[in-house]
Amino acid sequence: MGDERKPAPAWAVRLKAERNARFWSQKEMARQLHEAAPPEVEATFPSRASVIRLLRRPLRAVPLLTDVLSRYDTTHARELALYLSWLAVALADANEPEEAARQARRMLEMSAHVASDRISLRAKVVLDRLVPHREVREVRELLAGYPSDA
Repeated sequence: MGDERKPAPAWAVRLKAERNARFWSQKEMARQLHEAAPPEVEATFPSRASVIRLLRRPLRAVPLLTDVLSRYDTTHARELALYLSWLAVALADANEPEEAARQARRMLEMSAHVASDRISLRAKVVLDRLVPHREVREVRELLAGYPSDA
């Protein structure tokens, strides 16, 4: 059985060659892909919000993640919990620990009945990211109810 995948479009091949020539990191490659991709193709990539979050631009990621979350209903608990986890981390990175704790609590409560290793790992990431803000009442209360080492 041969490889029946479609060849990569020329713009993607060009970017990959440039990545190799310039020693781009995966994060830089993701940023470049989002900028170069035609709109109909970009929809198949990871969300722009998650790419920006990965680039450690929390102030730009927060509105994008908030917009994505506004379009999800609670029947998609796993996906909603993942986006909430990314929002909580972005808020913590943007030095907004109170709101980060609120979104983390939403994520943890929503995912309590979702069997997912990925959600469990994200919960630990979120809680660990909030530990430096434990002097903030909302964070302290959250960490007391959901210890990250559990």
